[in-house]
Amino acid sequence: SVTMRLESFKAGAHVLKTGGLKTLLFGKGAGDLPGSLNRAYIETASRLQEKFWKRTHNQYLAWWIGCGLIGLILWLVVLLASWNSIEGSLKLAWWIVAISCLAEDTLESQAGVTFAALAITIFTLVPSSRN
Repeated sequence: SVTMRLESFKAGAHVLKTGGLKTLLFGKGAGDLPGSLNRAYIETASRLQEKFWKRTHNQYLAWWIGCGLIGLILWLVVLLASWNSIEGSLKLAWWIVAISCLAEDTLESQAGVTFAALAITIFTLVPSSRN
């Protein structure tokens, strides 16, 4: 699984590296991500079998490829701005979701969205210790 994730990350980085300045700044487009990654697996001579050619397993890299550096920065601004509007145990849920995006395309699958919603809901219900 770790090797698969590294190969997926390598394919994603290849898309950015070979896509030129336009891809770096504006991305490939969300709908073009699967095709771009498939070509990258071929071009990098990935050791993965084709049935394991998945997305990048990194939400931030996926957004960079799909939306460009501009889209990634906008997402990070929203993510970081949300930190200031939460308190108490909800900050733990924020960290759980933010870190899970490093190892998975968390917000691009039903399971990931459910995980994020569940984490946020559970930690919202935990009473904060206010005086």
